[in-house]
Amino acid sequence: MGAWKDPASRTEHRIAVVGAPPTKDALDLPELPAERAKLEVPDNVLFDAGSRPEYGAIAELFARQSSVPAEVNGRRVRVAGLFELGASFGAGGHLLTSDVTFSRLFDRPLGLIDIGVIQLRPRADARAAQRDIAARVPSDVVVVTREEFARLEGEYWEKRAAIGFIFDLGAVMGLFVGAVIASGIAIGFCFPSCCRNRSCCRCSGSFRAMPSQKSSTSWRGTTRTCPSR
Repeated sequence: MGAWKDPASRTEHRIAVVGAPPTKDALDLPELPAERAKLEVPDNVLFDAGSRPEYGAIAELFARQSSVPAEVNGRRVRVAGLFELGASFGAGGHLLTSDVTFSRLFDRPLGLIDIGVIQLRPRADARAAQRDIAARVPSDVVVVTREEFARLEGEYWEKRAAIGFIFDLGAVMGLFVGAVIASGIAIGFCFPSCCRNRSCCRCSGSFRAMPSQKSSTSWRGTTRTCPSR
């Protein structure tokens, strides 16, 4: 996560930054092939047009002037293109840049990576390749398939990240509040306001309260006699 400064309001927000070699097809984004040459220029970034509004009207500015100066982690960058990804649980906005610019923004060695992508030959056995690669790399390197990686990411946000706990808590509270409202409606039907100064009988179905000393109450096809208060 980087510190993005809106070029117009100068307000700062956390933004997800992805760095990848621009000459490689590491990311499946439809806009990337046409924008790849722009990422080869140092300090150029692509901005996620689906980011939340607090990151600024970058897409509108880019449409008018073809590039937008901005700031990430105190370093000046230039928005040279757009792509569409959208906000997620983990980030309200995204930037895409080259591995060289990424290393400059976060002051880290170029060879230090978080996720590596290996492209297999057509019709290759992914499971066999996974086992072979896992046997060759250090024990602190986890080798997973694309499907396993997606599952691990989902489990992280659902079980380990704070947003997962908040979502689960909200779902439980919603069910609880819904149950309370539903029970309140049921009780309201069972104790109508017209029972004031009349005899009425507690029941779990429809009924008719009578002003006489004894109330004849109809309940599910049967008649019950309830003593007056």
